Amino acid sequence: WLFSNHLIKSLKLKADPGKTLELAAIGTISDLVPLVGPSRSIAKYGIEAIRKSNRPGLKALVETARLDQAKLDTYQIGFNLAPRINSMGRLENAIESLRMLCTIDSARAFNLAKLLNTTNKTRQEMTDELTETAMEMAKNSPHDYSLVISHQSFHEGIIGLVASKLSQSFFRPTIVISQGEELSKGSARSIPGFNIIAAIRQSEHLLIGAGGHPMAAGFTIQTSRIEEFQKEFHQLAQRLIAPELLKRVLMIDLEVEFYDLTQELIEALDNFRPFGIGNPHPVLAVKNVTIGDVKQVGVEGKHLKLWLEKDGIQFSAIGFNLGEEALSLEIGKQVDIAFTPELSTWNSRTKIELKLKDIKGVEEVRMTE
Repeated sequence: WLFSNHLIKSLKLKADPGKTLELAAIGTISDLVPLVGPSRSIAKYGIEAIRKSNRPGLKALVETARLDQAKLDTYQIGFNLAPRINSMGRLENAIESLRMLCTIDSARAFNLAKLLNTTNKTRQEMTDELTETAMEMAKNSPHDYSLVISHQSFHEGIIGLVASKLSQSFFRPTIVISQGEELSKGSARSIPGFNIIAAIRQSEHLLIGAGGHPMAAGFTIQTSRIEEFQKEFHQLAQRLIAPELLKRVLMIDLEVEFYDLTQELIEALDNFRPFGIGNPHPVLAVKNVTIGDVKQVGVEGKHLKLWLEKDGIQFSAIGFNLGEEALSLEIGKQVDIAFTPELSTWNSRTKIELKLKDIKGVEEVRMTE
């Protein structure tokens, strides 16, 4: 709070610090700022302010997103609220999002929130369609160390989202460019250990302008110079990126047993919130657990549901986007799991549920010191 008040006074803003923190927290989380130092304070106290907020626009946005305002966290802010706010600037006019956040009229706030919600659905459909096209292009493009693709059909308001999806899928620094007749816009997403804005600025002589941070960046370039930029970026990435940097590594914080997983432990871990970039949720591991049951759940069996047992103790586990793993798992089989434990409340009953990160042997995963 002291940091927030000092910031407000420095900028000569005549505003309620709590209300200012609400917006500062949303911006900090959605822009993937590492949640350490002052940024962690802004996110932590900002989330508390959001949960208690009477701002009509935020309340309306939370309602249309069907979220519980009192339980909002970094994930819901970053993946549910922020995309709705950003959707207007991506596809229409960002002024409508600003109006929603600033209005004191609840009815107007709700109408604007519904507009944002509808626009966000359109944005999601466009992103899925564009990502599918970009994926096919990426498969046929050089991507040993980096990935750069461009096309005139790429909407400049969506390319950042597409770059993020491609970067996660191929685990490479990725740039997606929306080609214009004379000028083109590029959006970049990186992987841990590779400063993408610094790399892009190595080709500053080819660019009109660039900005961003180590994990995400954007730039403007003359369309006629895209091919030259692509070549330079690939060469730079190949020179700077060690092959081991391109291997996905799941960091395990601690190996435990099922009897260690108590409500008290989870509440203690919660003291490290808010989790996010730079301050990830602690990942635990347990070896030699027995599968009691296995199911594919969700649309088209996209997710994995397991019942696990060890030392007479049982837990349910959910693995989002791990549905295909069900094909190789058998009841009675012993596996090693990596997960984050969370408290789940249903019908006034609270239980521990494991959010699976991996089901590979722990020996294949690097342990933190």
